[in-house]
Amino acid sequence: GGGGGVAIEPRDAYRISAYLEPLGLYVQSECGRFSRLAYDGRQSVRVEFDAGSAQLCAVQRLKLTKQALQRPGTGFAVRGAPLVRGAYESASLTMLVTFSLEGAAAAPVAAA
Repeated sequence: GGGGGVAIEPRDAYRISAYLEPLGLYVQSECGRFSRLAYDGRQSVRVEFDAGSAQLCAVQRLKLTKQALQRPGTGFAVRGAPLVRGAYESASLTMLVTFSLEGAAAAPVAAA
């Protein structure tokens, strides 16, 4: 631990979604099962798929949804993976989600 990071090892039967509260980020697998997700407390989240996922899917598909705009982080993307029909695709069992902490979203300003 340390550095404000967090690691999640899903224990439910499906292992296809997780919510990373420090970032307000909902992570969903559209193909493949998670074995571990680790936020480093800085600017990346490592998403690991279990070995059986390679047998289920030619590519793992990862969807990222920013749900809490007041939480830090913008520009979420998977390094080296194309965005195809709303999800990042990779044949690798590990995906690295990167993002920016600059310009963290602030509360919207109401028009006067």
